[in-house]
Amino acid sequence: MTSRGRPRVHLFSGGPTWEVRASERHARKALEQQQLKKLTRKHRAALRELDAGLDELRVALRRKELERARSLRSVAWERVERLPQELTGPQRRTLFDCKLLIRDLAAARRGDG
Repeated sequence: MTSRGRPRVHLFSGGPTWEVRASERHARKALEQQQLKKLTRKHRAALRELDAGLDELRVALRRKELERARSLRSVAWERVERLPQELTGPQRRTLFDCKLLIRDLAAARRGDG
């Protein structure tokens, strides 16, 4: 067992094969899709708002509007915190990536990077 919580793939020693790992991954994705279908209306609406806010954030980052991007990221985090953690995995990763972009824009604006 590795620290990642699942055994490593051993193609020649009788461990799980790539096909088994791939089928497990597809099963997990199918389960996530089923869970998304079971959301309440409030959760769906909150996710739609969150995704719209993330789209605005991406636009602000493309235009290099640093202050607007910071405020939009803050609002998006508040929306993420209102939802269950298992529903917002991709959004959390996006917000972290946006954090790094904002940091890089700020450094470039200061002349450090």
